[in-house]
Amino acid sequence: MKWNEAYYSWTNKTIWSRIDKALINIHWYEVFDFIQNQYLTNGLSDHTPMMIQFPTSSKPQGKFQFCKMWCKHPDFNKRVDSAIPPFTANPLNQLRTTMIKLRSLLSRVHRDKYAGLRIQQELARGELTKIQQQLKRKKLEIGILTSFHQA
Repeated sequence: MKWNEAYYSWTNKTIWSRIDKALINIHWYEVFDFIQNQYLTNGLSDHTPMMIQFPTSSKPQGKFQFCKMWCKHPDFNKRVDSAIPPFTANPLNQLRTTMIKLRSLLSRVHRDKYAGLRIQQELARGELTKIQQQLKRKKLEIGILTSFHQA
């Protein structure tokens, strides 16, 4: 495991030694090969505290989610066909290229055509609630009027 900061982990003020270590197994290392062991300052102790660090990495690219509603877009088939490149010798490379192109094309369609769906949904839900409240009041008024006429 990589380390940074102080090299020595123990001292009696005369002798300095690296006796404290962090141990990890092979499975941990295979998954977290980028971690580092950081030696902190001694403070009042003769041992140096250690801290396992997960260094920050660049932000991973967002996940792509296919939306079924895109299939209903009139240009969907044409856009998918335009993303498929002509046959190449390496089918895996062709698939990778196709997926990259499709991702950008479909993301653009989503941004242009469907970006405000959540806002539209909230507005429609608010309008529906308002109409239902009005209907409830109307029914209540009609119920009061009919009971008044029957009396």
